[in-house]
Amino acid sequence: MSINFFLIYLVYTPFFLIILFDRYFNGMNTSLGMLLVGILIILFNYKKIIKRHLYSSHFYLIIWIMLSTIWSANTSVTLNSAIMLMSVLLFTISFTLLFNETTQFIKYAFHFMLIVIFINLFIYIIPIVDSFTYDVRYGEVFHGLFAHKNGLGKAMTIFALFSYWLMYYSNKISYRMGYLFCFIGSTSFILLSKNSGSLGILLLLILVFHIFNKIKSAKLISFISLIAVMLPFYLVLSPPIWLQYIIVNIFERDLTYTGRIYIWNVLEYYINNNFIFGYGYQAFWSYEYLNSTSILNSIGFNPTHAHNGIIDTVLSIGLVGLILYLLILIKLWWRLFVKRENNKYSTLGTLLILLVVYNNIFEVDLIYPMSIIYVIQVLVYNYTIQSSNEYLEEGYKNEA
Repeated sequence: MSINFFLIYLVYTPFFLIILFDRYFNGMNTSLGMLLVGILIILFNYKKIIKRHLYSSHFYLIIWIMLSTIWSANTSVTLNSAIMLMSVLLFTISFTLLFNETTQFIKYAFHFMLIVIFINLFIYIIPIVDSFTYDVRYGEVFHGLFAHKNGLGKAMTIFALFSYWLMYYSNKISYRMGYLFCFIGSTSFILLSKNSGSLGILLLLILVFHIFNKIKSAKLISFISLIAVMLPFYLVLSPPIWLQYIIVNIFERDLTYTGRIYIWNVLEYYINNNFIFGYGYQAFWSYEYLNSTSILNSIGFNPTHAHNGIIDTVLSIGLVGLILYLLILIKLWWRLFVKRENNKYSTLGTLLILLVVYNNIFEVDLIYPMSIIYVIQVLVYNYTIQSSNEYLEEGYKNEA
């Protein structure tokens, strides 16, 4: 057994499962052991990390997040959360250094997907833990080992999209059968969770995937992607009559999106009060600061976050932090479209980033350490660059 095999499956896999299953492992104390192990691993890779990633846009954002401790509304929460985010970032980057080729990582990602699907399948068949909960709108829903049905729906949307992409590009029947199993399994769990948002995102991204494969122009694909990013925000904020009918009568949702509109309207005041710098990373929604405001009385219930990734980012680290985050996306956008050398991996990267954007219309995990969405952003960023470099190197060899 190689050292890389040991690290990947016995160290990194449990760590990513801790982040994915936010049911029991959400917080500093429960993940401290894995983070200490991660720091030890990072020490063995610090030269490569410094050489390849020190000047990465992710680190500029991390520096700003650490600095937000100075003006934070809750210094201890910001410092602890910032350290956690830095640890997850370094841990994920060190994980990418274990693979020499992108295809090796794709193989591991498939194995990880199988592990998660089988875990939840086992829990569904033999409910050794509380895996069902009652929802006022949908009745009994399955959430597996996740804390909430939305967590299950989010993860299975990622897996369903990834397995669909694998099926499309695979030429071997035996492989396709395995990918089909993962697609059916993950889609079934989305249905069991009764998460209409996740199902809608999956269907939309499959449609976008086929549109991309019909178009050869990188510029046209880039334009369509921009429309695909902006259009959902417009439709959510100003839904036309036909969409209102679908929301109310088909999805059985109210036009406030379960009170989210109320939260956004109230938060406008707090954003304007500290627009440039924000209230410190993760500080605004801390128990101590939230109770010192009148937001709970204004909304009428107790929200735990803004239910919108962009709004929450501005609240947390201000306009400056949002710009630093957007710089990461701009660089990634450049790699995916302007330097679109590898169509297959560029398409996967684009779909995953669109998934991140769609998920953060109503949820909050753009820059959240205990979320697989943040890990995916780091992985897509690194492997998009790596796969394009591999493509160029292969082209140089063929020319020679």
